[in-house]
Amino acid sequence: MDRFKTEINAGLNLFNDDLAFIDASIRDSFVGIISAWGVAPTDSFRISGCSIAVNGNIYSWTDGYIALNGEILKVVAGSVTLPNLLQYGYGVYWKLSISNDPSGYVRQSQDTYELRRGVLYYGDINTNPNYMPWNALYLKDKVLNSLTGTDLINKINLAAEGWQTPLLLNSWVNYANGGEPCGYNKDITGTIFLKGWAYANGSNTTAIFNLPTGYRPVNDRHFLGNTIKIDSSGNVFLTNASTALAYLDGISFKI
Repeated sequence: MDRFKTEINAGLNLFNDDLAFIDASIRDSFVGIISAWGVAPTDSFRISGCSIAVNGNIYSWTDGYIALNGEILKVVAGSVTLPNLLQYGYGVYWKLSISNDPSGYVRQSQDTYELRRGVLYYGDINTNPNYMPWNALYLKDKVLNSLTGTDLINKINLAAEGWQTPLLLNSWVNYANGGEPCGYNKDITGTIFLKGWAYANGSNTTAIFNLPTGYRPVNDRHFLGNTIKIDSSGNVFLTNASTALAYLDGISFKI
């Protein structure tokens, strides 16, 4: 991502454009991450913390972070006591709070600090377009809610490591007249998948290839109507002596 080269700028004046560049660089990093999961940059949600406890008309919350209309805001633990006006269209929501008192900063420029925080408050939700409901979803829940059907399957496949190409042994070769080259992979659930067609140019009783550690079954396994065997050492065998062609498509197992 973009960065401000302070070692080059040392001793020179800073301008508003410099500070805007720094701010945009940090913001773009976060936007890039959430956009990969289908979350819009202008969405509002809780990021972390911000747990809420309700005791009568007192709402208390913990430290955390929220995104409010695309802006990341720190939340400091606090509480608010609600009046008995909620029946008149009032609601509880997260809002932006601005302060110009950055305690702890010794050499601050006059009125140039603006502390922007997220706080829980109450009011007429119909006249506050920039609010976020007090029980808004967390980012992780927005992501999980977006993963449905084939979309979920596609994202799991993207998270997998991709197909690995084995070293074929003992004169076994990839079958050239159809079928995929031999391969194996492991998805994020720890399931191993095999694919491809292999042909025996020599003996068909020898190992086709060997699965590495981390891809081997705990015990010997038989697949596809007892025509393929994978032993606990990772060796893949054709057990059908009447053919020189081994079909590996559709083999999968948990480790």
